Amino acid sequence: GVEVAEQSAKKVTKDNERKWDRISVSGLFSGGIMNASRDALKRLKPEVLDRITGLVQTATGMAEKGLEWLQSQIGEVLGNAWRGVQRIIRTAAEQMFRRAQQEQLRQTPVQGWRRMANHETACLACLLLEGRIYDRREDFADHPNGRCYIVPCSADAEDTHEGREWLEKQDEETQKKILGKSRYEAWKNGEIDLDRMAELRRDPEYGLQPHILTLKELGLVPGK
Repeated sequence: GVEVAEQSAKKVTKDNERKWDRISVSGLFSGGIMNASRDALKRLKPEVLDRITGLVQTATGMAEKGLEWLQSQIGEVLGNAWRGVQRIIRTAAEQMFRRAQQEQLRQTPVQGWRRMANHETACLACLLLEGRIYDRREDFADHPNGRCYIVPCSADAEDTHEGREWLEKQDEETQKKILGKSRYEAWKNGEIDLDRMAELRRDPEYGLQPHILTLKELGLVPGK
């Protein structure tokens, strides 16, 4: 997805190659990682941070084995909290990469971008939102650890529905797995259209991101 987006943007105009490096991707990327790391660590209790500091000091004297040892030790200290820290940092990395892409697009004549998804790993919301067109001034929105990506498009481009079309072509078992039994039955019975099942919604922690509407929000009664 990343390679497709980058190559597509470079081909928009003949002189786009010269403009492509105006924005420092590495600067935006590393800055986002550092900020996310600091935010994640602020959530940890002081005593935990003290233990981690001690582990880091010990690891510095272990040469090449120090990093591997430190990772295992920090994982034991943090337990489940470690997964949360990793998620925050990985999410920040993805967000900053997307932002760098968009900043680069804004330096070119490109007027918009199209949302794209990786079908085999995407959730229902990302599948149904795939193909929608956004103004280049709008920021890309994705889940924590999201794998969707953007490709540039012209101002007169229309929404496409690659994700929905992919889902419609899958076998019944795959469709039920992605939709859930109640949504699947409501869709097959003509009670609700697939496009109504997803939207972008603001999360208090991660900001705007794809959202799968609940059965209650859809007006569906489980089991019917």
